[in-house]
Amino acid sequence: MKTFSLNDEVSVQKAQACFSHDGSEIFYKNLFHFIDHILIPSIKKNMNWSECRWSKLRISDHNNNTDAAAFHRDLVCYADYDDLPIYTCLCYLDEGNMEIIKGSHLYHHSHQFLKNWGKRQQVPMSAGDVLVFRSNTLHRGLFQHKHSHRRLIQLFECFTNTPDYSFYFPKILFVPARSSHGDTYKSWTVSSIFSPIINYIAFMNASSGYNPKKVQQWLAIHYPDSYLISSDAEQERWDHDGEKETQPTNLYIYPEFQPHRVDLKEEHHKILKRMQYVQPLTFYACLLLVPVLLLIIFLVVIMIVLATKKKSQKNKNKSIVRRLINNARV
Repeated sequence: MKTFSLNDEVSVQKAQACFSHDGSEIFYKNLFHFIDHILIPSIKKNMNWSECRWSKLRISDHNNNTDAAAFHRDLVCYADYDDLPIYTCLCYLDEGNMEIIKGSHLYHHSHQFLKNWGKRQQVPMSAGDVLVFRSNTLHRGLFQHKHSHRRLIQLFECFTNTPDYSFYFPKILFVPARSSHGDTYKSWTVSSIFSPIINYIAFMNASSGYNPKKVQQWLAIHYPDSYLISSDAEQERWDHDGEKETQPTNLYIYPEFQPHRVDLKEEHHKILKRMQYVQPLTFYACLLLVPVLLLIIFLVVIMIVLATKKKSQKNKNKSIVRRLINNARV
């Protein structure tokens, strides 16, 4: 993980001006100029990369909290590679906070939940700051702080040189959006009550590798050349129509002519989602409930014991009173 600043207030302000006042629309052409001529050269210079070749990007403004507020990995690896040379680059155009687990890209199939949980680190970011980390690192955005904007440029699956791109990119299975999250789930992710619970359950799933054994077996049958999965997180893709002056924020953008890209087939959406999320999340939710249920059972037992003692003491007192009355009569 590395952070640096663009140190170019004018360019950052121009990038900010590409967003509508309510953050719902973007002048993409103007923002692409910032990405190509300011952001990417700065990444190459500060990271000492010969290239910064991204696979897809997303530009959001406060509206990526549905899928980014809980711990996740941008790229899920279903192979034994411990140190993938693939990166995520985030450019903040406003203040923001990221929570990241350093080194978690080295153990993407791990069940040491408590140990990993203890390695969380918050990274405060300012306008013009750039954060770079391995794409399979556990991380999440913090959305509890109220700001008028949270404009963010996200470059996913970035490669530092052509050989790495040529080798790894064909191994990535891209998962297009199929349906959007409901408003209820969206409110839960930023709720002070439900967010910690949802986040910890999602963390356990992400930390263990999203049901790796079962997904590995399934990929070997249906996508034998793919062992890396990159999801569009239920968000639509950007329209390459050049006639449109603006388009909505939070869309996934792919290069118009990108060879070797493999998309998940429509008929496999539910199957993969069930294996990666529904089954493991249900298991971990039940696992998280075990100590709660044990605590409830313990409290019920204590209440029963106390009630039994109270009743026994009451009967004992009655017996004493009767004995005293009988002695008085005699």
